[in-house]
Amino acid sequence: TYGTLRLDNGEKETMPDIFQNYPGTLIGVSTLDELLIDNYAMGFASSSLSLNATNSITVTNYGVLRVRAGTTTIATTTLSDNGYLWIEPNGEFVTDSFSWDTGGTVIEEGIFTGRPSTFTVPTSTVYMPNRRGLTFDSLTVDGTVSHLQNIEQDAEDPVHRIDVTVTGDLVINPGGSVDVEAKGRWYNWSDDGTDRAGSSHGGYGGGDSGSGYDEPYGSTTAPISIGKRGRTTPGAGGFRYGGTGGGAAKFTVLGTTTVDGYISADGEYSLTSNAVTNGSAGSVWLITEHLEGSGEIRANGAAGNWFGAGGSSGGRIAIYASTTDESGLTIEALGGQGDSDRLGAAGT
Repeated sequence: TYGTLRLDNGEKETMPDIFQNYPGTLIGVSTLDELLIDNYAMGFASSSLSLNATNSITVTNYGVLRVRAGTTTIATTTLSDNGYLWIEPNGEFVTDSFSWDTGGTVIEEGIFTGRPSTFTVPTSTVYMPNRRGLTFDSLTVDGTVSHLQNIEQDAEDPVHRIDVTVTGDLVINPGGSVDVEAKGRWYNWSDDGTDRAGSSHGGYGGGDSGSGYDEPYGSTTAPISIGKRGRTTPGAGGFRYGGTGGGAAKFTVLGTTTVDGYISADGEYSLTSNAVTNGSAGSVWLITEHLEGSGEIRANGAAGNWFGAGGSSGGRIAIYASTTDESGLTIEALGGQGDSDRLGAAGT
């Protein structure tokens, strides 16, 4: 056992039997009493650890603990002040005690043993349940639930999406969100939209007489498809990047779903001007025993920019509930506004 080890923005301490192959990375450490990864808010510093057992780890100030492969075991784990825990698909992270607060982010692609089954996503934190088939006894969202960015994946069977089961209740409190806006397909030019026509998904993107349309896609009853990026064209002064499409979220809730915050798979509106369209919306699929709340569930397409750009289409929303009290809920899958009223079609 070696006492306390600090990784402070790449500053290294020489310790017996520790091999440091580049700043911020440790390989070959068996047991530590305490490990602090502190990046002093200077951007990301990633640590790849091979540990059998460590009593305590704190990740803070934009430090990143990435579990790439194998099993990392930590007795007490704390994320604070924008610390990151990233469990990659081939990794397993085991901890007896887990806590996080302001700005912490957890990306769960691999196995997270020790994550509480009654789980709360705190205010100002981000949780990405990227591994499909995750199950919770209950899930309370005060911060943000999202997923990783899709790049070139099939829009109808994306690599990154949310697929979570809750055996009890799902509660999205005011200020909390399931936000997969702009998590759909990110692409370079020439890409999804036809020139000046908005991207399609749940309906057609808006266009003009000189532009074709790409076809709507995805399921109306079991949607998992993501939105597409808007047209990206070269122009004077560089590329004009279209907004990215919305992502996809599915929740199966055996109890009550309360939405007082929002669930959104909106397409992204790019700030780039001139002859560029933006993202079509993604998908929301909710199966629940009871639905209530005063928040929003939406999958709206983004508006087009000026000079002939069409709006992108709305996405797909499917909600199955045995009982509802949704009088206070807003549910919409609208198409985006386009130049000269070239509207994107509504989704489903």
